[in-house]
Amino acid sequence: MGYPDVRWLLRPAQGNWFLDEADVPLLSAEEDYRVLGSLLLLSREELHNHTLHRFTRLLESGESPRQSPGQDPASTHLQQMNPGLREAYFLPVCSLRVCPLCLREPVCYDRLYWRMRLIFYCPQHRVRLLKKCPSCKAPIAASRPSPYTCPRCQHGDYRPVDTAPFSPEKPLYLGERLLLEALGFELPSDETAARSLASSPLPTLSGASYLNLLKAVTPRLEALLSDRELFLLIQMLCTLAPEDSTQLQDLLLEKEVAVFMLFHWIFLAWPTHFSTFFDAWYSLSNPPFTGRQPESTLTSSLLLFYEPLNPDDFAWLRRAYLEYHRHFRYDPARIDSFRATLNTLAHSVHLQKTQAENASGVLGEDRWLAYVPPRSLTSTVPYPWESLGSALSRAARKMDLPGPERLLYRPLFTRVSLRDFAEGEVRLNGEASDTMLAHLLQIPKEHILHLTGLSLIASLGLPPENISRSAARPNEPDVRSWFRHRPIHKMRVCPCCLGEQPGYDRVYWGLRGVQSCPRHRVRLLEKCPVCLKDIPAVRPQVRRCPHCKGETYVLPTRQLPEESMLIMGTSFLLTMLQVPSSEASEAFKLLAPSPLLTVAPHIYFALLVELTEELGSYRSYSQQLLQLCRTLGESTLPSEQTEVDPYAVDVEVLLFHLIFVRWPENFFTFLNFLSRTVRFPSRSHDDIQDHWFRLLEWSWRFIVPDWLLRAFEEHEYWHRVLKDGVTEKEGLADDSSLPG
Repeated sequence: MGYPDVRWLLRPAQGNWFLDEADVPLLSAEEDYRVLGSLLLLSREELHNHTLHRFTRLLESGESPRQSPGQDPASTHLQQMNPGLREAYFLPVCSLRVCPLCLREPVCYDRLYWRMRLIFYCPQHRVRLLKKCPSCKAPIAASRPSPYTCPRCQHGDYRPVDTAPFSPEKPLYLGERLLLEALGFELPSDETAARSLASSPLPTLSGASYLNLLKAVTPRLEALLSDRELFLLIQMLCTLAPEDSTQLQDLLLEKEVAVFMLFHWIFLAWPTHFSTFFDAWYSLSNPPFTGRQPESTLTSSLLLFYEPLNPDDFAWLRRAYLEYHRHFRYDPARIDSFRATLNTLAHSVHLQKTQAENASGVLGEDRWLAYVPPRSLTSTVPYPWESLGSALSRAARKMDLPGPERLLYRPLFTRVSLRDFAEGEVRLNGEASDTMLAHLLQIPKEHILHLTGLSLIASLGLPPENISRSAARPNEPDVRSWFRHRPIHKMRVCPCCLGEQPGYDRVYWGLRGVQSCPRHRVRLLEKCPVCLKDIPAVRPQVRRCPHCKGETYVLPTRQLPEESMLIMGTSFLLTMLQVPSSEASEAFKLLAPSPLLTVAPHIYFALLVELTEELGSYRSYSQQLLQLCRTLGESTLPSEQTEVDPYAVDVEVLLFHLIFVRWPENFFTFLNFLSRTVRFPSRSHDDIQDHWFRLLEWSWRFIVPDWLLRAFEEHEYWHRVLKDGVTEKEGLADDSSLPG
């Protein structure tokens, strides 16, 4: 027609009809079909076949479009593609990829399959499709005046791109051909590709059967394997040449592309690749599949290649699946070979990516530091009161694992099911279940609980929930949440304990409120004293800082007096958790005659949780609270502390224990401090007294002991007496005897 732009055709100068060029691939309105049909002299069916809608029935139900006998072609229902299907299989309508060699032909035009998400190579020229302008790097627009000139920079030419033909024997290229043929595209013959597919059952399937198999298996592969697992598995199974690995690396990092390639590799050289895939998967799973028990790997493989498929259409696949498992033999040598190969490959990939990141100056996540544990593990028997992170660190050293923190995450090729999560809470910052952790340590699964601080809380026998939402009662979730105040991947350490033989982390060091080692009377170290970095819960060497590489965790530290509240409070808290005196010491007895020694453990922890949370709401008075601790008798504290202080004090916990010694004088001093110092915005001075009255008399009524309530009421009485101006003759014999 001689129009310089397609918009001249879609937006005529006169008339009410117009069409946006982005809507052409998804033409749907009846009026659009009528007008475009008259302009292009094409029928509705011909227009429909040039849109993405032509694939709808195949992709939705695996059926080819059929016309009922005697049906008028003009009245054929033209099925429309839903947005979800379009997003799953096709690129956004405004952009596409192009073949540089196709655009060099005398008659050059855009192919419909260039819009497909999984088509990366031209089926005719076997060159990589171009997705950006070589000059300005702008995405290639689907609607553009010239097929080969960039409409943005006006001088970018898509044709001169130097591309090397891709091998026709590669699974990705073969898969693209099979997909296009299943969708009804007529492709040029390729003898090399035909020979590569000669032993595969996929070319013998109808287009509908092929698509049904693809849609049944690939989503489950994508759900079953992570992108890292897929990348490494393809590198290992497909044995890509170095040039292919470089050429395909960016594609294989996209999960859907990796799954698409693995799917087609499995069905090549049938059934050898099929068996090799199972050999690798079962060997790399943790623990390895033995064939004697219904491990989760076998359950997952049923969902992949057996249960979701129609027995009539895929009897050949079900037979191959059963035949493999009928002849399965547990082979330790094969398992060790696969694991060693994958670990070597993962280490090589990690080094390549690290070198590339160092060269570019852009550091990414350390996500490629992968490791599959050995098939045979020796038992790592926990030491008394050892933490889970410490036991895992020792197990990692026995495995020669360079990064023991990898054990905190789900090991490669380990299926995680909802049942695994339901059987045991995930203890560390990752995905490892109790079952997996027990396998790595080679100990009974029920022993994992004793390596976590939560086992100490479980021994208190608290109810699982709060009966009343309006008033505090001791319950396990609240106490558990309070103890896990610190990030669980960090740890505090005692330099003296680590300096012993054997030196190891205690399970209770990571709990909130444990601020010292009562046995050695030293503060627990919060950070490395040299570099001030956090101490990891899992680290290669127990005494060595992984950041500054020095044995800084065992540097000498100042010993505290036994009567320090940092020692007595920690000793009392551990004793309430039923930790024996060999670990907790008996320093808590120096608290006597504190009435806190008379309460039951569940009341103690309920008071600890509620009072420290209330004190934590006074964050703007943190330095004043620290000074109050010094006033109440803790002489070991600095005048102030900062967030980077490696000996920072949990002031709320320290103050909680201090107000219950020298009873009730310290308590009265604390209440006087509140009335003089703490102010609520836009409220009177007496609001703090009223607030604590409501807490003790109402909100905490189920946990407050009688002696605590009587002391508060006594203080309130004398507070009112002084406020009302009562003289010495009316009952005040000596000001020094007043509460506080």
